[in-house]
Amino acid sequence: MAITRKEYITVAELNEVLFTSFPDDNDTKKLIIEASELISYHTLTLSDTLFNETNPNVSRLDNLKIATAYQVEYFDNFVDVDSEYEENGESFGLGRYSNSVSGGGSGNGGIKEWKKIAPKTNRYLQLADLLYKGADRGISRSANIID
Repeated sequence: MAITRKEYITVAELNEVLFTSFPDDNDTKKLIIEASELISYHTLTLSDTLFNETNPNVSRLDNLKIATAYQVEYFDNFVDVDSEYEENGESFGLGRYSNSVSGGGSGNGGIKEWKKIAPKTNRYLQLADLLYKGADRGISRSANIID
């Protein structure tokens, strides 16, 4: 049985968007797949619906591809996608409020680094109207609801 995984952008498109030269190898494809699947999860599969449309809105599809490229860049520069759990905890404080996040293990240890969405990715997903948060830019949200 063949397993199909999501790839919202090709290596050639990735290099064009980021002005880089990622090699066309399994490591780059793995980053693209991880970024695409995280975006699918983050958008509650609305990105899948857009990507699989037979006649998609070109502007929205381009923004999805740009968002995927920036997520690949984020993974490549800041995150080890093979490491599901952080080894060291994090803590921070602001005034009377403080928070600690323990790495690995079970329980509510917080969101792990590998699950984070890059800020540029979030911005382009919002431009593609794939997120439900933020100000309404006059685009009907009801068009995104699937019965």
